[in-house]
Amino acid sequence: MWQQAIASYLVTGVWAWELDFGSPRQPAPQYAWPIPANLIRPVPTDGGSRYFDAYKFVDRGQLRHLSLDQVFYAWRPSQLDPRQPESVLQAARLDVSTAIMLSEYSVGFLRNNAMPAAAVVTQAFENSEQKAAFQAQFQSNYRGPPPTPGGLRFLRSTATGTAALAGCWTSRRWGAPSGTASLSSR
Repeated sequence: MWQQAIASYLVTGVWAWELDFGSPRQPAPQYAWPIPANLIRPVPTDGGSRYFDAYKFVDRGQLRHLSLDQVFYAWRPSQLDPRQPESVLQAARLDVSTAIMLSEYSVGFLRNNAMPAAAVVTQAFENSEQKAAFQAQFQSNYRGPPPTPGGLRFLRSTATGTAALAGCWTSRRWGAPSGTASLSSR
């Protein structure tokens, strides 16, 4: 029973027990019954020094109102609202998703021979065979990552003349070993 309560606390951020005093004259509870976290709702106060006024509990389909003395309620306060619970998993979701994105980026970057995602802008080719030959030659020398967001893209300039591509992205070598290239903006 304790294992289920602890697991519920880790997953939901709430740990609730109904306290049974046996009789009104007992100073300490005689029994404690676990309440599933999805079945209890605290009723917030309108102000003062307490967070909650009472609790609503769905017991076998019936709504019950429990006083503060009848419930032991522990929660991990949310970072956005201290009255709302936040589980350990919810608190860690940003760190985990960031770590996954960084891992995916690192793997793609290393598979790309440490060449960043790039756009190669060219003037229009006379025919599709020339375009295909240029792309094949470029990719054989400067491999892009497998199909990932931001991989190597080929773009065609709609302007004409040699000055048309001024200020666009161009491929340049930056003191890298022969056969590698980096991209820069003019």
